[in-house]
Amino acid sequence: MLMSDEKMNNEALSEEKKPASEYGESGIDFSGVDALANSDFVPEPWYTSLGFGILNFLIKIGLFLLGFLLDILKTLWTIISGVFVYTYKAAVGLGRFIRKEARIFKEVDIHGKLTFLIQGWGNLKYGQVIDGIVFFLVEVLFVVFMVTMGGTNIANLFALDAVARKSHQRLLLGIIAILVCIAYIVVYIKGINAMYDDYQILHELEFRAAHEDAVDAVKNFDRFDVDLTKMSHGKVFKYMRYEKGYSYLSARYISYVDFKRIPEKRNAFFELEDKITHAIYRKYLSWRDHVKAGKWADVFADYLNWKLAKRVKTTGYDYVLDKAEGDLVRFRHTFDKYNDYHAVVRDSENYLRCFADPKLLLAACYAEDKVSESNGLQPISHRQAPKAKELVSRIIGAFEVSFPVGRRVSKFAASILAKKCGDDRACLMDFGQEYEREKAFHDGFIETFRTGAINEAKALEEAYKDYANLRSVLDGGKKVFLSELDKRGIHGYRAKALYADYAYAAKLGDEQAAIAWLDQAGERFAKLGSIINTYAFHGQTLTFKKEAKQYLDEKFATTVLALPTIGALLTCVLPLVFSIAIGFTNWDGSHTAYRFNWNMDAWGQVFGMGGGSFVTTFLTLLRWTIIWAIFSTFTNYIFGIILALLINKKGIKFKGFWRTMFVITIAIPQFITLLVVSLLFASDGPINEYLSSTFGWKIPFLSQITNGTPAFELDSNFVFIKMMIIIFNMWVGIPYTMLSTSGILMNIPADLYESAQIDGASPWTQFWKITMPYILFVTGPSLLTTFIGNINNFNVIYFLSGGGPTLLDELGQMNAGHTDLLITWLFKITANKPEPEYAMGSVIGILMFVICAFFSLIMYKRTGSVKNEEEFQ
Repeated sequence: MLMSDEKMNNEALSEEKKPASEYGESGIDFSGVDALANSDFVPEPWYTSLGFGILNFLIKIGLFLLGFLLDILKTLWTIISGVFVYTYKAAVGLGRFIRKEARIFKEVDIHGKLTFLIQGWGNLKYGQVIDGIVFFLVEVLFVVFMVTMGGTNIANLFALDAVARKSHQRLLLGIIAILVCIAYIVVYIKGINAMYDDYQILHELEFRAAHEDAVDAVKNFDRFDVDLTKMSHGKVFKYMRYEKGYSYLSARYISYVDFKRIPEKRNAFFELEDKITHAIYRKYLSWRDHVKAGKWADVFADYLNWKLAKRVKTTGYDYVLDKAEGDLVRFRHTFDKYNDYHAVVRDSENYLRCFADPKLLLAACYAEDKVSESNGLQPISHRQAPKAKELVSRIIGAFEVSFPVGRRVSKFAASILAKKCGDDRACLMDFGQEYEREKAFHDGFIETFRTGAINEAKALEEAYKDYANLRSVLDGGKKVFLSELDKRGIHGYRAKALYADYAYAAKLGDEQAAIAWLDQAGERFAKLGSIINTYAFHGQTLTFKKEAKQYLDEKFATTVLALPTIGALLTCVLPLVFSIAIGFTNWDGSHTAYRFNWNMDAWGQVFGMGGGSFVTTFLTLLRWTIIWAIFSTFTNYIFGIILALLINKKGIKFKGFWRTMFVITIAIPQFITLLVVSLLFASDGPINEYLSSTFGWKIPFLSQITNGTPAFELDSNFVFIKMMIIIFNMWVGIPYTMLSTSGILMNIPADLYESAQIDGASPWTQFWKITMPYILFVTGPSLLTTFIGNINNFNVIYFLSGGGPTLLDELGQMNAGHTDLLITWLFKITANKPEPEYAMGSVIGILMFVICAFFSLIMYKRTGSVKNEEEFQ
C-alpha cells in the first residue's frame, strides 16, 4: 500500500525538529550511538577477576583428578572384565576356526583334503611350487623335531627336578618345543589357507556363482516352501541340494547363511539397559544445555562431549543380507586380481601389432624409424646384429607397447637378427611367421577360455536334459561317465559335479522324479553360463617365476624381516617366556638349577600368604618407585620446557652457544656423570671433606647413615637423599626435553601468535592456549614412554646411590636399600650369590610389567595426541 502524501510530510517535519547535535558532518544520525555506550559501566575489580581465575583453575584441577580417578576405575574394570571377555572371545574364535577349517575340508577336492595330512600337496597340484615345497619341508622338519627331541622336552616339563638333566635346561628346552609347536600351527594354518586360495583361484567362477546364489537365497528367502529361519545349517544344505537342485558348492554357501538371525530378536535386558541409558542421556542433555548457557561453560567444555553410542544390530533381514553381500564383494576383491584373461589378451594383441608391420619392426631394430630419428639415434648397419637389451626401448617407442611386451618382442627379434644378420628379406619372413603363430595362439586362447567356456556351459545345460542317453552310461561307472562327458566338451570340476548330480538322480528310483530333479539342477547350473558370458575368466595361480619374484617385490618385507624375526624370537620372546615361567617355580638358593620344580610360593610371598617382610619391602619400594617416576619425569619435562622457552625467547643472544652447553651433558655418557657425582658427594669425597674441614658438617647424602642413627634423623636423611637423586637426575634429563621442545617451538606457526596479539591475548594466555597445546600434542607419547622408562630407570639409582643406604631393618633383611627401585631390587635379589631368588625376581618383573601396562593405559587415553588428533591435522 502506498504511503500518503500527508504522512510523508509529517515525517519530514519531525526530522527537521531533531537537534543538530544528533547529526554528524555528513548528516548521519548518531543519536543511537549514545544509547549503546553505557556511561554507567564499572570495570570488574581485579580481585574479582583473580578470584574467578583461581576458582576456575581449582575446578579444572578437581575435574582432572576426578577424571584421572575415573580412568583408574575404568582401567581396573577393563582389566577385570577383559579376562572374562577375552576368554569368551578366545573360545568363540576357536569354534569359528574349527568350523572354517571343516568347511574348507568339505569344499576342496581330494588333493585339497590330502593337504590337511601332507602339507604342500594341494599347493603343488594347483601350481604353487615354492609354497608347496616350503610347506612340505616345514612339516618334515617338524615331524623329525618332535620325534627326536620335541616330544621328550615337552614331557620333561612335568618333572623339572629330575636328576637326568638340569631343571633350567629342561624348562628352556620345553619352552622351545612349545614355541616350535605354536610356530608350526601358524604355518600349518597358513598352508591350508594358501591351498584353499589356490583352489578358489582355479574355480573362481563356481565360487562366484555360489556366493551369488547365497545372496539370492537371502533376498528371496520368503519364497521357499519351507521356513529357513527355523532350520539348522545341515537341513538348509540338504534342502537346497536335494530338493531345490542347487550345486554342491552353492548349497554349502547358502547353508552358511545364518537365516535364524533374520527375525528381529528382542532382548529384555538390552531393552531395559537402553531405556535407562536414554533416560540418563536426556537428563545429561538438559544439564549440558544449562551449563553451556552459564558462565562456567569454558571450564566444563572438555567434559560436555558425551555422545550416546548406538547398539550394533546383529539380527534382522538387513544385517543378514549385508553380510552375504559383503562376503561376495570381499571374494571379488580378493580373487579378481588372479584373472589374467584380459591381461593375456591385451599383451597378445600388442605382440601381434608389432609383428603385423614387419618392416616397421625391422626399421626399429636398426634405429631407422621416426621415433629413433626424433630421439637422435644413429641408424645401425644391417650387417651388425643388435642385442635384445638395445632393442627394448626402440620397440617400445615405435609401437607404444608395455615393457614386458617390448622385452618379449626384443628377445625374438634379436634371436632372428643374430641368425640372419644382413638378410632383411629372411628376417621379414620370420617376423611374418611369428605373426601367424601368435595369431593362432591368440585366437585359440580366446576360443578356449571364453568361447570354449561358454560352449562347455551350454553342453552342461544340454547334458542335464539328456537323462535318457546318459542314464545308461552312468551304469558303466564313474570313469565311463566322465569319458562320455569329455567327448561332449565337459571336463574337470564341472564334469564331476554333473556326475554327482546324475548319481543322486539315479538313487531316486523314479525316472520322472529324476528328470524333474535334473531339470531343476540344470537351471541352477545354467547360471554359470551367464557368468562366463559377462565375465571372461582365466584363473591362474602364480607361476614359479612370479612366485619367486614376489619375495623381491611385494613380499620383500618378508624376505628382509625373516632373519630379524627369528633373532627377536631367540633374543627377546624366548627369554621373556622363560623368565615368566620361572615365576611359577621355586628356583632359589635352596632349590638350585638342578632341582627346582613348579611352585607358587613366590606368589604367596608377594601377597603375604607366607608371612615375613617381603610384602612390606615390596610395597615400600613400589611407593618410592611411583614417586620417583612422577617427580623424575615431570621435573625434567617442566624445567626442560622452561629452559627451551628462555633460550628461544626473542632478544636472547648466542642461542646456539647455550644449546651447545646443555647438549654437552648428553654427549657425556650418563653413567660417567652419575659415578662422578657419587664420588664427589661420598663420605670421603672432596665436597664433603671441604665442608667438614671448613664448616664442620657434611651433606648427608650417603655418609652418615648408620644403624645407630636416630629414627627421626633417618627419615629426614632418606627424604634428603631422595631429593638429591631427583635433582641430579634433572641435570642429565633436562637437556633432552630442552632439545625436543626447541624444535617444537621453532615450528609453531608465527601467525597464531600474531592473531592472538591482535585479539589482545597476553603472553600468559598465548603460552597456555597456543604454545603448551602444541608441546603436549607432540611430546605426549614421549612423555608416556619417559614415565614408563623412569619406573625401570636402573642406571641413575645404581650408579648414583647403589640403592643405599642399606640398614639392618625390614628392607635390609630382604637385601633392599631405601633408595632402591623395584628394578634395582630385582637385580640385587637375583645377583645375590650364592642365595639368588630367581622365582621372586621373576614375580617382581611380572608385577612391574602389570604396573607399567596399567599406567600406560591411563596416560595414553589422556594424552592430547589421542584425544585431539584432528585438531592438529
